[in-house]
Amino acid sequence: MHGWFIADDMRDLCGLLFGVTVIYAYYFQVFFTKFNTLSSKLNYGKKLMIIRHVKKKFQYGLMKHPIPFSLSDYKALQKGPILFANSLPKAGTHLLRRLLCLLPNTSSMWSYHFDEAIDGVGNYKQLFNPSHGQVITGHVPYSKSIMQVLDAHNYCNFFMLRDPRDVVVSGAHYITNMDHTHRLSSYFKSLPSDHERIMATIQGIDGNLLKDGIRSKSIGEHLDGFLGWMEEPSCLIVKFEDLIGSAGGGDESHQINIIKEIINHIGLILPEHEIKQISSQVFSSKSKTFRSGQINGWKNRLSDEHKIAIKELAGGALIKMGYEKDYNW
Repeated sequence: MHGWFIADDMRDLCGLLFGVTVIYAYYFQVFFTKFNTLSSKLNYGKKLMIIRHVKKKFQYGLMKHPIPFSLSDYKALQKGPILFANSLPKAGTHLLRRLLCLLPNTSSMWSYHFDEAIDGVGNYKQLFNPSHGQVITGHVPYSKSIMQVLDAHNYCNFFMLRDPRDVVVSGAHYITNMDHTHRLSSYFKSLPSDHERIMATIQGIDGNLLKDGIRSKSIGEHLDGFLGWMEEPSCLIVKFEDLIGSAGGGDESHQINIIKEIINHIGLILPEHEIKQISSQVFSSKSKTFRSGQINGWKNRLSDEHKIAIKELAGGALIKMGYEKDYNW
């Protein structure tokens, strides 16, 4: 009898998967028919942005109906923790996600990135009703409203910190060379050198210089929006520099310790040998947003002019985050 139940479950799963595929295939066909008609009027960057928007909508739809394709997925989706890994952009979100997906009862396949730009800032509906075992990443500023959503849906929360000086260096490179759908990409490519690109990331950009007319915030303003996570009792603070380990220029013992804190925050109990095995797999250069994965790279990239600007705009945040004791660096 048990075998028949398994067969019935598999038929149900296959039927559901086929139905979902047909529905989304239809909508994709309708979209691309209309898109091809309009595409001659759009530039390359705009086309990429529209395609990205549609792909994210499609992904969100799928993630609301996860299907287990393995025994480990089945266990994760039945009883796994619901994890929210948040950070400032370019602060190591993928590193934290990779670790969380290496832990028991999490499903890497059914994990995804929450993008506020898709449904509008302050609209958190894609965080509603998550499935057990899902790891959801985001770049969401702190607010009471986001905490109400996370608490209501039983998320276990993490906030990833990274030295803002490394963030601006990594961000300038990413926008210029990797994310061609980013709204600042064309502007960054128009700048004559990396010096100007890094300075733009530090100081922000006047809206009159951008195609959409929307001003880009300075690194100080960005940090101010995220530092509230550091005061949130239900959120574990994870430093990139601790989690990266020796492969990224960090310390192996610090990596082991922060992994233990993360495991404890979730409520898991793992033997020492399993923790060490997980730590050996955390660092990976396979992420599509990976650049170098090294700490303190800013020391070789920032000019004195950059440092002065950061001290003026984000010097206090550096101290609050524990990366400096004063302005004498």
